[in-house]
Parts: sequence; structure tokens; C-alpha cells
Amino acid sequence: RIVGEAREDGLTGEAAKVAYYFFLSIWPLFLGLFAFTGIFGGEPAFEWIMGWVQKLLPEAPTRFLERYVREITEQSRPDMLSLGVVLLLWSGSSIFTALADGLNTIYDIGEGRTWWRKRLLALGLMAAASILLTGGASAILVGEGIVESLGLSDLYNLARWPVAFVLLTALLWLVYYFLPNRDQDMSKRYVAIGAVTGSTLWVLVTTGFHLYVTHFGSYGRTYGLVGAMLVILIWLYLTALAILFGGEVAVSLEQGLHEDG
Repeated sequence: RIVGEAREDGLTGEAAKVAYYFFLSIWPLFLGLFAFTGIFGGEPAFEWIMGWVQKLLPEAPTRFLERYVREITEQSRPDMLSLGVVLLLWSGSSIFTALADGLNTIYDIGEGRTWWRKRLLALGLMAAASILLTGGASAILVGEGIVESLGLSDLYNLARWPVAFVLLTALLWLVYYFLPNRDQDMSKRYVAIGAVTGSTLWVLVTTGFHLYVTHFGSYGRTYGLVGAMLVILIWLYLTALAILFGGEVAVSLEQGLHEDG
């Protein structure tokens, strides 16, 4: 039933639209982050950023970004910081407006909110996403030296992945609860189930993407940066599809149980 509803709602097309905004927001994020570290960071900031980038991207775009990051972090660029923040706010919030459109399609409802209310809601969720995703990434990648000094290494290794999963699920719950143009007070249980489903699917997609990137060297040498960007686009598309499918699960469960009742 869920798969059938997803096909009727054109979920693959909605996911493509969200992935487009995901992709557009990556570069303003890099621009703002790199310019910011140019003011405060220097070489340590460069090493820290590139450590994250190397965990996410194949070899070809990593080499390209390494030259770009080093150029910016070696000097103060407040003008680029201002431009990066403006672009990031607009393109990043567009991800959530696109998700709102997709979820409205899933719920079979129209968009009755004014554009500025919808944009403010998207900005608020973008801020929440920044906090929750940073917390999840920090739980996985940061703080090992601190916990080792406290003698909590075993507990940290056991808890960091569940903590990151819970934070991601909380973010998806906020997305499914606030973005659709309807009252979700009676749907909190279904929204929670959809958030867990979406998070699980995203973990599976990301794990598969990481395994693929591990064996991506031949494609990078053949197609270079273009091939690497295509792989990133595919991953972003699958990410958007996992998020929207979680919303489809919530809707189908709610409608199915109401019909049975």
C-alpha cells in the first residue's frame, strides 16, 4: 500500500526536486564555512575541514576543494563570508520549502500559507537542522580525546551512533510535523514511526554510498570531477527519497488505521 501511494504521489519526482536544492545548498555552505575559518582559523581550520571533506567525497572533488579551501583559509575574506551566509540562508531554506511541497503532495493537501510564513518556517527548521546535525556529527567524529581523558571510551563508542540516530530521527520528526500544511496534533504517533523509518532508510542509503565511494577510484580517474558530482547527486537524490518515503509511511499508516476503524 505504501509503495503504491508513493507511486501515485510521484515521490521520485518530488525527491528529485528536493535533491536539486540539496545540491545547490552545498556550495554556499562551503563558501560561508571556509570564509569564516579564513577569519578565525588558518591552517588548523583547513586541516579540520579537509578531514570532514575527505570522509564524504571521492578523491577527484577532494583535490579540487583542497585548492579552493586553502586559498580561502589562508586569508581573511569577510566579503565572501557575507555572500556565503546570504546564499546559504536562501538555498538552505529552499530545501525545506521543497520538502513542504513534497509532504503536501503526500498528504493530498494544498499550500494555503503565505510565501513569507512558509519561508520563515523553513528558516527555523534549517536552524534546528544545523543544531541537530552538528550534534549528531560531533557525537560520531568529535570528542574522542575528551572522553578518553575521562575514562569513558567504551561508553562513548557504544552510545555515539545511537545518539546520532536519535538526533536525526528528531529532525525528521520536526520536518514531518511542521512542514505539511495541516494540523498534526492527532498524528504524532504516525509521524514518529515515519521519522524512524526515514532515519533507518537514510542510514542504509548512506552506508551503501560510503561503500560505493570506497570503490570509486576508477570512475574518478575516468570522469574526474564530473563523475564525482554525479555520484553526489545520486546520493542526495536517495537521501531525499528516504526522507519523503518516511513521510509516506506516516500518511499511509494514519489513513489505513482510520479506514479500518
